[in-house]
Amino acid sequence: PSLTDRTSFRLLVSQLQDRAPTFDPAPSNQVLTEEVTWSYSLPGVPRYPGQALGYRALQTLPTGMTLSATGLLTWTPTDQQGPQLYTLAVEVFD
Repeated sequence: PSLTDRTSFRLLVSQLQDRAPTFDPAPSNQVLTEEVTWSYSLPGVPRYPGQALGYRALQTLPTGMTLSATGLLTWTPTDQQGPQLYTLAVEVFD
């Protein structure tokens, strides 16, 4: 005869702590050159690994600048756009 052992146990699945995705590190100020293409991938960090993130501008971007769904900012500032200071406001969401 074969010998066996049996047991039972419980698993408690807790709710994920509800927190927003973040930028880490936070984007820093940068200096661009007219007529030179610049790109920057926003460093969004999800609240848990593997979570899909989205990005959006909170204000109108400068003419010609794009923000992709994956958080890539791309821009080739024209000579008419410089010298000038631009402030970008973006958000990351899940």
